[in-house]
Amino acid sequence: MNQSKTSIVETIRQIIKESSNVIVETQKGKKIDAQIDNLMSSLTLNIEDESINKEVVMKEIGRSLDYKINKVLSSQYEYPNFYIVKLGSFVLKDNEKEEPISLSMEGFIKTFSYPYLYVYHDTAIVLRFGSGFYDSDAVMIKDVEKFIKHNKINFNTMHETGNRIIVDSTFNTNNVIDLTDYSKIKSPDLGPKEPALAKEKVSYRVGGRVNHPAFGKGTIKKTKRHGFDEEGNTLYNVTIDFGGKEKTLRMKEK
Repeated sequence: MNQSKTSIVETIRQIIKESSNVIVETQKGKKIDAQIDNLMSSLTLNIEDESINKEVVMKEIGRSLDYKINKVLSSQYEYPNFYIVKLGSFVLKDNEKEEPISLSMEGFIKTFSYPYLYVYHDTAIVLRFGSGFYDSDAVMIKDVEKFIKHNKINFNTMHETGNRIIVDSTFNTNNVIDLTDYSKIKSPDLGPKEPALAKEKVSYRVGGRVNHPAFGKGTIKKTKRHGFDEEGNTLYNVTIDFGGKEKTLRMKEK
């Protein structure tokens, strides 16, 4: 009896894993990048606060999405199963509050709060956005069943039985979009300090290193003068690379 092509591939991969412990990472499907571009251009941010720059927030959402997808791509999934991988909700944080972000898309009544991936045969094949209110795990599994039927995926075959549809919440953690102006956060009073011989002015030069209280150590990529605060201190928009994830923070010259 001839084995199906899928079964042969699975057998070969299993032999490789068992004999040499090779880590087989998840692959990105050909359509994922196009789906990201299409979704990000179709989604509208639901924020009433007019002082918030929606374009900046959407760019941060895109960066967070790329980061989570890359985390998935560096993971392993059992070859025969079909996974729904939740990528977490988006949360907006500033000096006043921290609140969830919702997104709208023309033609849909429901709003969207989190992205998720379809992963099948070690490949991320589809990116979608879901609603925390409408899209329960049961509903998402039903959608996958329709997807499998519509795309004529031979999910349960003679040689590949017992395959499961699995909802994976490993990466279902909040994606925090941080717009906090840390220059407005008062440092704790640590008591009297020893007098310094000379006070050096802080310089946000490109290539300089910073140690942020929330994001850790990073390298300055770009600095742009923003203006002045109420006390006459110069403000800068400083773009910092924190280990591959860039953030633009409002900082003042001390």
